[in-house]
Amino acid sequence: MKRNVRLGITMLVSVENLEEAGEHVSFWLQIRSKNSQNPNSEIVLLDVPVRAEAHVELRGSSFPAFLVVAAEEGNRENSSDSWGPKVEHTYELHNNGPSTVSGLHLSLHIPGQSQPSDLLYILDIQLQGGLRCSPESSPNLLKLDRGLPTPTPSPIYPAHHKRERRQVFLPGSKQPSSLQDPVLVSCHDSEPCTVVQCELQEMVRGQRAMVTVQAFLWLPSLRQRPLEQFVLQSHAWFNVSSLPYSVPALSLPSGEALVQTQLLRALEERDIPLWWVLVGVLGGLLLLTLLVLAMWKIGFFKRNRPPLEEDEEE
Repeated sequence: MKRNVRLGITMLVSVENLEEAGEHVSFWLQIRSKNSQNPNSEIVLLDVPVRAEAHVELRGSSFPAFLVVAAEEGNRENSSDSWGPKVEHTYELHNNGPSTVSGLHLSLHIPGQSQPSDLLYILDIQLQGGLRCSPESSPNLLKLDRGLPTPTPSPIYPAHHKRERRQVFLPGSKQPSSLQDPVLVSCHDSEPCTVVQCELQEMVRGQRAMVTVQAFLWLPSLRQRPLEQFVLQSHAWFNVSSLPYSVPALSLPSGEALVQTQLLRALEERDIPLWWVLVGVLGGLLLLTLLVLAMWKIGFFKRNRPPLEEDEEE
């Protein structure tokens, strides 16, 4: 190796039991030669830091995302249905790794406490992936049967079916016929709220955990506000207390997610009375008869036609 010559060496090193390595992995580097003078270089210490890191993701979804309910549902006093369509808010946790996390805490806030004045009646909370949850106030206070099918009232339409809004005046009602702007219903607006606290002792790489809140619209409360539209919003956030390694954590995962359900109102289209149709048909026939009679009077049907080719030859 001549003077001013540089050599590059790349070493690929595999380290076992990296979880117990501590804050860094140390390498001692030294050059040895056969020179008679100064055959060995000084020892150089190279410390490679070791950190633990995990990426935990929280996602939320609403099924369905939109509900369209007829505004005239509020005036049906004889309706015996108290519950409307089901609404599910689902929150899913996913550990993308590379590390395992310990002491995961999930907090979920849902608007409503299954009271008669609430828009949402919480029926059940389903858990998957090893989560253990304890709501501060138990859902399903009325002890409704969870296995009962949820009826869909007639004024509820599919969310993907578009209808033209036609403003109508309700007979005998002093309320305006125009719909109001959507109002946000969440736990941040001093609304009654159900808090669900969940714990997960350990979550390995690739593991998933899920919380599904099953509820349905409480129609008696909805009938009291026939022209109001709502955005039903729940909120969840999580944090991790530690990573199960002796090496320091680069950062502790945390995050939050929001789930919204759009509750829109539609002004019902009134059926056209049968006598309107009959009057329209008879009026059209009468107009046609008068038109034909007028044309006959002016001799429209007795006009002189141009001669044909046979007539010209004769």
